[in-house]
Amino acid sequence: MSRQNVDFEAIRNRIKEVRKELKLSQEMFGKAVDFRRQDIHAIETGKRQPGLTVLYRIALQFNLSLDWLVTGRGRKNPD
Repeated sequence: MSRQNVDFEAIRNRIKEVRKELKLSQEMFGKAVDFRRQDIHAIETGKRQPGLTVLYRIALQFNLSLDWLVTGRGRKNPD
């Protein structure tokens, strides 16, 4: 899948949705995945596109399906 085919707006909406469901600030969410609050803010506002490393860390830390995080398909939680 090339970066041109990736719906980054949908990805950032899913990231923000997860963060809000968990009732975490951008700072706390960022700390959980070893990123700064500014990085999370930039991703959520579309100023930065998350790379695979960021998406992987988020999926791993919050028990999310990487496929769901990237495409919105499948189960949100792999369990």
